[in-house]
Amino acid sequence: MNRFADGIVKFKWLIIIAVVGLTVFFSYQAKDLHINSDIISSLPDDDPAARLYKEIGTQFGGNDMGMIVLETDNVFKAEVIQHIKQITDSLKYTNGVSTVTSLTNILDIKSSEWGIEIGKLVDEYDLPVEQSQLDSLKNYVFSKEMYRGAVVSEDGTATAIMFTLLPDENKQAIAKKIKDKIEALDLPETMYFGGLPMMMNDINDLIVSDIVWLIPIVFLVIAIILLLSFKSFRGVLLPLLTAGLAVVWTIGIMAVT
Repeated sequence: MNRFADGIVKFKWLIIIAVVGLTVFFSYQAKDLHINSDIISSLPDDDPAARLYKEIGTQFGGNDMGMIVLETDNVFKAEVIQHIKQITDSLKYTNGVSTVTSLTNILDIKSSEWGIEIGKLVDEYDLPVEQSQLDSLKNYVFSKEMYRGAVVSEDGTATAIMFTLLPDENKQAIAKKIKDKIEALDLPETMYFGGLPMMMNDINDLIVSDIVWLIPIVFLVIAIILLLSFKSFRGVLLPLLTAGLAVVWTIGIMAVT
Protein backbone atom coordinates (compact mmCIF):
# COMPACT_ATOMS: atom_id res chain seq x y z
CA MET A 1 0.00 0.00 0.00
CA ASN A 2 2.84 2.37 0.86
CA ARG A 3 4.52 1.54 -2.43
CA PHE A 4 1.30 2.35 -4.28
CA ALA A 5 0.95 5.67 -2.43
CA ASP A 6 4.60 6.49 -3.10
CA GLY A 7 4.04 5.77 -6.79
CA ILE A 8 1.11 8.17 -6.90
CA VAL A 9 3.15 10.90 -5.24
CA LYS A 10 6.12 10.24 -7.49
CA PHE A 11 4.08 10.48 -10.69
CA LYS A 12 1.54 13.01 -9.42
CA TRP A 13 1.98 15.44 -12.31
CA LEU A 14 1.68 12.68 -14.87
CA ILE A 15 -1.50 11.47 -13.16
CA ILE A 16 -2.92 15.01 -12.98
CA ILE A 17 -2.18 15.60 -16.67
CA ALA A 18 -3.79 12.25 -17.56
CA VAL A 19 -6.90 13.02 -15.49
CA VAL A 20 -7.22 16.50 -17.00
CA GLY A 21 -6.69 15.13 -20.50
CA LEU A 22 -9.29 12.40 -20.07
CA THR A 23 -11.72 14.89 -18.55
CA VAL A 24 -11.32 17.24 -21.51
CA PHE A 25 -11.72 14.31 -23.91
CA PHE A 26 -14.87 13.00 -22.22
CA SER A 27 -16.29 16.51 -21.94
CA TYR A 28 -15.86 16.95 -25.68
CA GLN A 29 -17.49 13.59 -26.39
CA ALA A 30 -20.46 14.49 -24.19
CA LYS A 31 -21.65 16.97 -26.83
CA ASP A 32 -22.75 14.00 -28.97
CA LEU A 33 -24.92 12.56 -26.22
CA HIS A 34 -28.63 13.09 -26.84
CA ILE A 35 -31.71 12.39 -24.78
CA ASN A 36 -33.84 9.64 -26.28
CA SER A 37 -37.41 10.57 -25.43
CA ASP A 38 -38.92 8.01 -27.80
CA ILE A 39 -40.88 5.85 -25.39
CA ILE A 40 -41.72 3.41 -28.20
CA SER A 41 -38.07 2.51 -28.75
CA SER A 42 -37.74 1.59 -25.07
CA LEU A 43 -40.37 -1.14 -25.38
CA PRO A 44 -38.82 -4.64 -25.58
CA ASP A 45 -38.72 -6.19 -29.05
CA ASP A 46 -39.26 -9.68 -27.66
CA ASP A 47 -42.60 -8.75 -26.08
CA PRO A 48 -45.48 -9.77 -28.40
CA ALA A 49 -47.73 -6.86 -27.39
CA ALA A 50 -44.93 -4.31 -27.79
CA ARG A 51 -43.91 -5.78 -31.14
CA LEU A 52 -47.50 -5.67 -32.40
CA TYR A 53 -47.87 -2.08 -31.22
CA LYS A 54 -44.73 -1.05 -33.09
CA GLU A 55 -45.81 -2.86 -36.26
CA ILE A 56 -49.25 -1.24 -36.25
CA GLY A 57 -47.75 2.19 -35.62
CA THR A 58 -45.24 1.72 -38.44
CA GLN A 59 -47.70 0.34 -41.00
CA PHE A 60 -50.50 2.81 -40.33
CA GLY A 61 -48.41 5.82 -39.34
CA GLY A 62 -49.87 6.17 -35.85
CA ASN A 63 -46.45 6.73 -34.31
CA ASP A 64 -45.83 9.61 -36.72
CA MET A 65 -49.10 11.45 -36.13
CA GLY A 66 -49.50 14.66 -34.20
CA MET A 67 -52.36 16.98 -33.45
CA ILE A 68 -52.98 20.60 -32.57
CA VAL A 69 -56.32 21.44 -31.01
CA LEU A 70 -57.46 25.03 -31.29
CA GLU A 71 -60.01 26.05 -28.68
CA THR A 72 -62.12 29.20 -28.74
CA ASP A 73 -65.67 30.31 -28.06
CA ASN A 74 -66.79 29.63 -31.64
CA VAL A 75 -64.77 27.97 -34.39
CA PHE A 76 -67.04 29.34 -37.10
CA LYS A 77 -65.79 32.91 -37.09
CA ALA A 78 -63.92 34.53 -39.97
CA GLU A 79 -60.84 35.32 -37.88
CA VAL A 80 -60.74 31.82 -36.38
CA ILE A 81 -60.98 30.21 -39.81
CA GLN A 82 -58.10 32.44 -40.91
CA HIS A 83 -56.05 31.36 -37.89
CA ILE A 84 -56.72 27.70 -38.68
CA LYS A 85 -55.38 28.31 -42.18
CA GLN A 86 -52.31 30.03 -40.73
CA ILE A 87 -51.56 27.00 -38.59
CA THR A 88 -52.23 24.65 -41.51
CA ASP A 89 -49.89 26.55 -43.82
CA SER A 90 -47.23 26.78 -41.13
CA LEU A 91 -47.31 23.01 -40.68
CA LYS A 92 -47.46 22.37 -44.41
CA TYR A 93 -44.21 24.22 -45.02
CA THR A 94 -42.32 22.65 -42.12
CA ASN A 95 -39.53 20.31 -43.18
CA GLY A 96 -40.28 16.76 -42.09
CA VAL A 97 -44.07 17.12 -42.18
CA SER A 98 -45.74 14.80 -44.67
CA THR A 99 -49.45 15.69 -44.54
CA VAL A 100 -51.68 18.21 -42.80
CA THR A 101 -55.44 17.98 -42.40
CA SER A 102 -57.63 20.71 -40.97
CA LEU A 103 -60.97 22.39 -41.41
CA THR A 104 -59.55 24.60 -44.15
CA ASN A 105 -58.13 21.88 -46.41
CA ILE A 106 -59.96 18.64 -45.61
CA LEU A 107 -61.57 16.73 -48.45
CA ASP A 108 -65.35 16.66 -48.68
CA ILE A 109 -67.01 13.57 -50.09
CA LYS A 110 -70.68 13.77 -50.99
CA SER A 111 -73.13 12.13 -53.30
CA SER A 112 -74.40 13.79 -56.44
CA GLU A 113 -76.60 12.90 -59.36
CA TRP A 114 -73.48 11.64 -61.13
CA GLY A 115 -72.34 9.44 -58.24
CA ILE A 116 -69.70 10.61 -55.77
CA GLU A 117 -68.30 14.13 -55.77
CA ILE A 118 -64.95 14.78 -54.11
CA GLY A 119 -63.84 18.31 -53.39
CA LYS A 120 -62.65 20.57 -50.60
CA LEU A 121 -64.87 21.43 -47.66
CA VAL A 122 -63.55 24.99 -47.77
CA ASP A 123 -61.84 26.85 -50.58
CA GLU A 124 -58.56 27.70 -48.86
CA TYR A 125 -57.98 30.52 -51.35
CA ASP A 126 -61.42 32.02 -50.73
CA LEU A 127 -62.21 31.49 -47.07
CA PRO A 128 -65.73 32.26 -45.84
CA VAL A 129 -66.00 35.77 -44.45
CA GLU A 130 -69.68 36.64 -44.50
CA GLN A 131 -71.79 35.44 -41.59
CA SER A 132 -74.15 33.65 -43.96
CA GLN A 133 -71.21 31.68 -45.38
CA LEU A 134 -69.99 30.81 -41.90
CA ASP A 135 -73.45 29.71 -40.78
CA SER A 136 -73.80 27.57 -43.90
CA LEU A 137 -70.41 25.96 -43.23
CA LYS A 138 -71.35 25.32 -39.60
CA ASN A 139 -74.65 23.69 -40.52
CA TYR A 140 -72.99 21.53 -43.15
CA VAL A 141 -70.17 20.42 -40.83
CA PHE A 142 -72.58 19.47 -38.07
CA SER A 143 -74.70 17.53 -40.55
CA LYS A 144 -71.74 15.27 -41.39
CA GLU A 145 -70.60 12.59 -38.95
CA MET A 146 -67.13 12.55 -40.49
CA TYR A 147 -66.61 16.16 -39.32
CA ARG A 148 -68.80 16.49 -36.23
CA GLY A 149 -66.92 15.32 -33.17
CA ALA A 150 -63.83 14.48 -35.22
CA VAL A 151 -62.60 17.64 -36.92
CA VAL A 152 -64.83 20.02 -34.97
CA SER A 153 -66.09 19.39 -31.44
CA GLU A 154 -69.77 18.78 -30.83
CA ASP A 155 -70.22 22.24 -29.31
CA GLY A 156 -68.24 24.02 -32.03
CA THR A 157 -65.65 25.44 -29.63
CA ALA A 158 -62.64 23.39 -30.72
CA THR A 159 -61.14 22.01 -33.90
CA ALA A 160 -58.33 19.57 -34.58
CA ILE A 161 -55.46 20.12 -36.99
CA MET A 162 -53.79 16.78 -37.65
CA PHE A 163 -50.43 16.14 -39.25
CA THR A 164 -48.12 13.23 -39.99
CA LEU A 165 -44.34 13.27 -40.09
CA LEU A 166 -42.14 11.65 -42.69
CA PRO A 167 -40.83 8.24 -41.59
CA ASP A 168 -37.27 7.97 -40.27
CA GLU A 169 -37.21 11.65 -39.33
CA ASN A 170 -36.21 12.99 -35.93
CA LYS A 171 -39.69 13.21 -34.44
CA GLN A 172 -38.67 15.12 -31.35
CA ALA A 173 -36.74 17.76 -33.30
CA ILE A 174 -39.60 18.31 -35.76
CA ALA A 175 -42.14 18.44 -32.93
CA LYS A 176 -40.08 21.12 -31.20
CA LYS A 177 -39.87 23.09 -34.44
CA ILE A 178 -43.64 22.80 -34.90
CA LYS A 179 -44.40 23.91 -31.36
CA ASP A 180 -42.03 26.88 -31.64
CA LYS A 181 -43.55 27.94 -34.98
CA ILE A 182 -47.14 27.71 -33.75
CA GLU A 183 -46.40 29.55 -30.51
CA ALA A 184 -44.57 32.23 -32.52
CA LEU A 185 -47.83 32.96 -34.38
CA ASP A 186 -49.11 34.34 -31.07
CA LEU A 187 -52.74 33.55 -31.85
CA PRO A 188 -55.41 34.48 -29.30
CA GLU A 189 -56.98 31.02 -29.20
CA THR A 190 -55.90 28.34 -26.73
CA MET A 191 -53.66 25.65 -28.25
CA TYR A 192 -53.20 22.06 -27.17
CA PHE A 193 -50.59 19.72 -28.64
CA GLY A 194 -51.02 15.96 -28.84
CA GLY A 195 -49.68 12.83 -30.48
CA LEU A 196 -46.51 10.81 -29.94
CA PRO A 197 -44.10 13.34 -31.54
CA MET A 198 -45.39 16.16 -29.34
CA MET A 199 -45.30 13.87 -26.30
CA MET A 200 -41.66 13.07 -27.06
CA ASN A 201 -40.87 16.77 -27.19
CA ASP A 202 -42.56 17.38 -23.84
CA ILE A 203 -40.73 14.44 -22.26
CA ASN A 204 -37.44 15.78 -23.59
CA ASP A 205 -38.16 19.22 -22.13
CA LEU A 206 -39.07 17.69 -18.76
CA ILE A 207 -35.87 15.63 -18.65
CA VAL A 208 -33.70 18.62 -19.53
CA SER A 209 -35.52 20.77 -16.97
CA ASP A 210 -35.03 18.14 -14.26
CA ILE A 211 -31.34 17.80 -15.07
CA VAL A 212 -30.78 21.56 -15.02
CA TRP A 213 -32.40 21.86 -11.59
CA LEU A 214 -31.46 18.52 -10.04
CA ILE A 215 -27.68 18.50 -10.55
CA PRO A 216 -27.00 21.86 -8.83
CA ILE A 217 -29.34 20.95 -5.97
CA VAL A 218 -27.62 17.58 -5.48
CA PHE A 219 -24.17 19.17 -5.45
CA LEU A 220 -25.38 21.84 -3.03
CA VAL A 221 -26.80 19.25 -0.63
CA ILE A 222 -23.59 17.21 -0.83
CA ALA A 223 -21.52 20.34 -0.20
CA ILE A 224 -23.56 21.22 2.90
CA ILE A 225 -23.21 17.68 4.28
CA LEU A 226 -19.45 17.69 3.60
CA LEU A 227 -19.05 21.11 5.21
CA LEU A 228 -20.91 19.98 8.32
CA SER A 229 -18.84 16.79 8.43
CA PHE A 230 -15.31 18.05 7.70
CA LYS A 231 -15.68 21.76 8.51
CA SER A 232 -13.01 22.68 5.95
CA PHE A 233 -12.89 23.99 2.40
CA ARG A 234 -10.64 21.15 1.27
CA GLY A 235 -13.01 18.59 2.76
CA VAL A 236 -15.76 20.01 0.58
CA LEU A 237 -13.82 20.71 -2.62
CA LEU A 238 -12.00 17.40 -3.08
CA PRO A 239 -15.05 15.09 -2.78
CA LEU A 240 -17.12 17.42 -5.00
CA LEU A 241 -14.31 17.51 -7.55
CA THR A 242 -14.16 13.72 -7.51
CA ALA A 243 -17.94 13.46 -7.94
CA GLY A 244 -17.87 16.01 -10.77
CA LEU A 245 -15.10 14.13 -12.58
CA ALA A 246 -17.04 10.88 -12.17
CA VAL A 247 -20.15 12.46 -13.71
CA VAL A 248 -18.19 13.90 -16.66
CA TRP A 249 -16.37 10.62 -17.29
CA THR A 250 -19.60 8.61 -17.06
CA ILE A 251 -21.39 10.86 -19.55
CA GLY A 252 -18.37 10.83 -21.86
CA ILE A 253 -18.11 7.03 -21.78
CA MET A 254 -21.85 6.78 -22.53
CA ALA A 255 -21.34 9.03 -25.55
CA VAL A 256 -18.34 7.05 -26.81
CA THR A 257 -19.98 3.66 -26.40
